[in-house]
Amino acid sequence: GEEKTPNEEGLQFYEDVIDECLKYNIEPMITICHDELPLYLANKYDGWSNRIMIDLYEKLCNALFERF
Repeated sequence: GEEKTPNEEGLQFYEDVIDECLKYNIEPMITICHDELPLYLANKYDGWSNRIMIDLYEKLCNALFERF
């Protein structure tokens, strides 16, 4: 999103889910889905037709790549 830093609580939630899967020998398959665009951002920037949305998505991907 538009926040300056990633939501630590949200990232920790997924880190905990991954750890729980691994605890039971379940290998998680992590994906990044572009279809789950927040309605607020879709309305504000007119969806993917605005370059800003692509930049925000890139920011999300980079945060996830760095963390996981």
